[in-house]
Amino acid sequence: MIGQEVPPNGKESVNYRCSPDITWVRDAGQTLLVDAQRRLFWSLEGAEAAVWDWLTLAYPYDKIVHFLSLLLSATTGEAQRMLVETLRSWQVRGILQVMGDSRHGQPGD
Repeated sequence: MIGQEVPPNGKESVNYRCSPDITWVRDAGQTLLVDAQRRLFWSLEGAEAAVWDWLTLAYPYDKIVHFLSLLLSATTGEAQRMLVETLRSWQVRGILQVMGDSRHGQPGD
């Protein structure tokens, strides 16, 4: 598991994992993600790179929101919206997968 999103509306949390085809490396000021299978790559910088690092370190959702609000000098609500948008964007691009989603691996992974 790479991270967990706990929606603010109290609904069931969503667990994410990195797509199995993604490898990454932390490089000077950025994190490089590579999907060799699809021949795609992404460069994460700034807040996005920080979020990736915190997720890979298995920081809880609330802690990531708190750190993000400090990093961006933003309110908790603004940081939470940014985090949700980032996670969903990564999911759409195939970087993250929802664990248990039958379209992406085995249920309960």
